[in-house]
Amino acid sequence: MDDFQIKIFPENSSDGDAGESDEANATFGRIVVESGENCLSGCFENPGRVRRDGRIAPGYHLAEWLLENWWRLRYEPQASNPDANYWWQSHNLTGIGEGYHWPNITIVSDGHRSLIRSAPSGYPHASYFGYFGFQLPVPLPWSSIEKGIVDFVKNVRDMTSTNGQRNTNLDLLWEDILEERNNAELARLRRLEAYLGAYPGEFPEKEYESHLNDAEELGEEAVDELAAAASGRGLNSMLSGATVREISDEHGMDMSIPDGLGSIQFQDHFDSTTNSAARSGVHAARLTRKASGLGDGIIDDGRLADIAGVPETCIKDILFNVPPISFILPRDDHHMRMVLLGSRPEHRRFNLARLVGDGILWENSSMRPSTGAKTYRQKAQRAFAAEFLAPIGAVVEQLEGDYSDEKMEIVAERFGVSQMVIDRSLKNNGI
Repeated sequence: MDDFQIKIFPENSSDGDAGESDEANATFGRIVVESGENCLSGCFENPGRVRRDGRIAPGYHLAEWLLENWWRLRYEPQASNPDANYWWQSHNLTGIGEGYHWPNITIVSDGHRSLIRSAPSGYPHASYFGYFGFQLPVPLPWSSIEKGIVDFVKNVRDMTSTNGQRNTNLDLLWEDILEERNNAELARLRRLEAYLGAYPGEFPEKEYESHLNDAEELGEEAVDELAAAASGRGLNSMLSGATVREISDEHGMDMSIPDGLGSIQFQDHFDSTTNSAARSGVHAARLTRKASGLGDGIIDDGRLADIAGVPETCIKDILFNVPPISFILPRDDHHMRMVLLGSRPEHRRFNLARLVGDGILWENSSMRPSTGAKTYRQKAQRAFAAEFLAPIGAVVEQLEGDYSDEKMEIVAERFGVSQMVIDRSLKNNGI
């Protein structure tokens, strides 16, 4: 496993530091970001484009930013809107600002695994300075990123302390992080805030109480998923337990638990820290197809409905008042209600397959939400549904080397999925 490190090599700077704070002036140095032997902060800083491993800046600003965004870096998934400024400010180092050129490095988590992306500067043709970026994203467990952040913050705090600055804002931020990590209730609140795309204390704690209490009925993971689905849209956009029950009563249908799926022991092979969501979803789909005797064949509506334990008519139902998400909600030990999103049959098939996959991937769960968020759980659901309904091997065989839109549309119709599902499956498999 590659270690994630942020190093600072102290150097004097004449880069306009007269207006800086004492803490910042005490921590000027060349800041280098590494993962194993890979340098993620490589740059050039002269017309000759001589390579440096990092640029000189105050480590204090970076350390503050890392602690201010600690919980969002840990839990908040990629925003559904790629241009969401609220998200980039808390996940990309260029959001630090303070008048310095920071590397174009993004730290993103899906709740289970983290990814480091190092991209070139936004001005690639500059002649005097620019970051090169690193070619490939670097997947890492959060524990590795956390250690790198903690070590760096310690080094910066040592630098300020040696220079006579104590009880700095950075020291106070670190004390807050320690308290929150060691207090289960505070940590739970910070996690919920992060999934919602909010900073600690951005909303009054009382406003979160009902959502935290919903965990008793819906389950903590389900509440986190509902928060992630509302990320960036505010606390009032998050579905409450009461609203979920209302949607279930209005749009839901009774469902049973098929006996056949109980024999699939996917959890024995499931490790979200080492397996990507896509890999977990695809593997679970193949196990489910094998257990159901499906091979690589096409799953018609009747077979899919049987596997899910719902009437076949639910796939062709047309909803005029579409619910915001799909989900399964247990009503008691023997009854469940399922709400299915989608106004077109292929979309409803895909969402139904996602819920089937969730039951395989997350055995012990109360509410099972299926949303548009990019958490590990939702990404695994989507990968499961794509492979379950349209196995990549069978798709490639039927395409017969023709990857035109027309041919993909024909194949998508055969498998009962949208063309977008086929297109994404091909791209995800490097085809």
